[in-house]
Order: sequence, then structure tokens, then C-alpha cells
Amino acid sequence: MRKTFIASLTFLLLFAANSNSLAELPRVSLGAAFALTGNAAPFGTEELRGAQLAVSEINAKGKIFLELMVEDTSSSALGTVNAVTRLIEIEGTKIVVGPTWLDSFQGALPIAERRGVLLLTPSAGITIIKKSADKYPLVFSSYFNFEREILSLIEHASDSGDKKIATLFDQDPYFQAMHKFAKEAAHRRKLEITFTEDFAPGEQNFRTILQRLRKSGAESVVFGSVDESSVLAFLKQRGQYASKLRVLGTHDLDGYVANQNFAGLMHSVAYVVPAEASASFKEAYKRMFKTEPMMSASNSYDGIMMIAAAVENGNSTPEQVSAFLRGREFQTATFGPTRFSALGGIENGEFLIKKR
Repeated sequence: MRKTFIASLTFLLLFAANSNSLAELPRVSLGAAFALTGNAAPFGTEELRGAQLAVSEINAKGKIFLELMVEDTSSSALGTVNAVTRLIEIEGTKIVVGPTWLDSFQGALPIAERRGVLLLTPSAGITIIKKSADKYPLVFSSYFNFEREILSLIEHASDSGDKKIATLFDQDPYFQAMHKFAKEAAHRRKLEITFTEDFAPGEQNFRTILQRLRKSGAESVVFGSVDESSVLAFLKQRGQYASKLRVLGTHDLDGYVANQNFAGLMHSVAYVVPAEASASFKEAYKRMFKTEPMMSASNSYDGIMMIAAAVENGNSTPEQVSAFLRGREFQTATFGPTRFSALGGIENGEFLIKKR
């Protein structure tokens, strides 16, 4: 599925009235690989909206004209590879915002590297994608620092008086990295991990796991899964087999709060969320889409804005844009003032705990 987003008629009329006509503006086509269907769609849909808002604001300034070429990754490894391949080979884009969940669907990385394409993902942990600065040098992430996220969750468990916890994560690369860091953080906070286990994404039977977990004496379980059906099954069966067990979850749980399938299942659940984006971004987003921004909308917005700043300053090739991104501090909607680390990720950012 391919969509092309251009500025609205309002902005086109604005440009027509301006002394700089559209034809005279530097015209830039950006690829966008977002999950618009499948498990990652709550993220990808928000990323598309954040990108659309950024493009509309950039085009309204009249310095450059951005055109966004969008491909659906379908929340799968094959879909991500196909989306990025189409953007590169058919659309001819050299800079791509996305893909959604690149840390889970890493097959696009070698494709982009072979073709010298810059990727800036709004929803992937950079330390999962690469371990050194010279690995995939044209890959960046404007996503939250997941190590800070899981540390906030472990600190909440400790501050709540928990002495014994369990850790339960699925085998997705993102959650495996989180699982490793959760264990390390718990050890540093002197929390005893009485039970730990991994499970396959899509797992539906948690009965035995919950019975063993309950017997371990854990007061809470740090839980994470990439698959909505697994989260739903776990919460349902918790009510049957370990109803007193508190669940400590990642930011993904915030996307299920309004889902009717989860009604009545979110009791004794605490989860971590990033600190809210800037008020100006939230207001602009709500004006355009008539709803509040969620998930990685602001991360996508920031990514587009940073790329646009590079282009406005005379940088056109992926290598030039990469050097620009690494070389300065940016004012962002998500993090305030920030800059990219040597790996190409964001190191700062604050998190809050929500309780149900």
C-alpha cells in the first residue's frame, strides 16, 4: 500500500501567494516506512500523523517543499523489507523515516546500507540495532532510551516496597534487550528475582507460568510482549491463577487502556510512559487530527524536523544529512534540547509511572 502525502490546499494557496513559488523551492522526496496494519499499527499510524504534521509545518515555511512517500510495513519482517525496498528501488528515495519497530524487523538494515540510504526510525532502540558507532553509520533513532524506561520501572518496584519480583518477556529482540537490562537493574537495586522466563510472541497459554510464578513468592512481575494477543491472554489468566500479582509493564500498555478487550483487566497494573511532548506539538496535533497524540507520534515529528533542518542548511546527500544530525543540538517536541549519541540514538528523556 502506497500513499503520498502533500501539503493541504491551504498551504498550497499560501505558497502561491508567496514570492517563492512551489516550482522555485528545493523539492525533497522523503520515504516513510510505517506499520499501518498489524500489531505495530498503533505506533505506525501515530508516526504517519506526526510526519504529516511536520511536513505541513515545514512546507508552510516556504523554504523547501517536502513530499512524503509512504509504504506500509504490515508489522512484519517481510513487510518491512518490501516497504523499504520499494521506497529505494521504485520511488528512488535516499532518506527514509522509519521503519516502525526497526529493532524487531532488522532485515531492512543491510538493504539500506548497500544502497547508501539513511534511515531515521521513530520507534526502535538504537542499542539493539547496533553496538558500535561504525555499525550502520547512516542509521539513527529518535525513539526513547529504553534503558531509562526499564530503569524507571525497576525503581518504581523498589520504591513501592517490593523485595521479590519476577521477569517475564517475549522473545522479540526489543523485549529481550529489555529483559536483560531489567535483570541488571533489579540486581543493582537489590531486588530478588524469584522467577524469570521468556516466551514466544503470540503465546496464549500462561497458566503453568503463572502457577509457578505465584509459588515463587514474587510480589510483582515485570512483563513485556510485542503481541497484543499475548498481553490480553496474560492479563486474563492472571485474574484466574494469580489475581494478587501486580503487573509492571512497558509503555505499550498505554495503548491498550482504551481497548474494550482489556476492560476490567488493567487492575493492579503500573506501567511506564514517556514524559509528555511539548504543549505546542500537542495543540497542533489535536488541531489537525482531532485527538491527542500517542505512542511515537512526536518522535516521528522530530525526525522529520531534524532532517528538514539538514536540508534547509544545504545538505542533500545521506552522508551530508548524517554529518549534520551528529553535529548539533536540536530543540525537539519530545525531549526538549537533545542531540544524537555516537550510536545515533537519543540518550536523554524522562519517564512517568501510570497506575491503574
